[in-house]
Amino acid sequence: MEGTGSIWNKNSWHWEEKNYNKWSEDWFWDKFSNLTLESFLPFDTLITIEEVVSLKASAGLSIRKQKQIHVFNYETELKFKATKTENNDIWTEGKVKIHEFF
Repeated sequence: MEGTGSIWNKNSWHWEEKNYNKWSEDWFWDKFSNLTLESFLPFDTLITIEEVVSLKASAGLSIRKQKQIHVFNYETELKFKATKTENNDIWTEGKVKIHEFF
């Protein structure tokens, strides 16, 4: 994929970095807050992410010799609840911590 740099970076040849930490953190909070997943195995279950407890986000884009280099790294802790869909009883709830996913 051809990179597109700033106007000063003629033909996107020189090294350029763009910081997307804030954008990626906002995107993550928006997509994972109150997310609901439906599972059919072993029985009908709804899994709801109730809260994003913590999030460390690092994301950026570097351009060099017309090539884009994407760099991102996340660490998060999520609070969830799983319920049986037929009677809405809580099956289990807890927290999950994901270290260094990208």
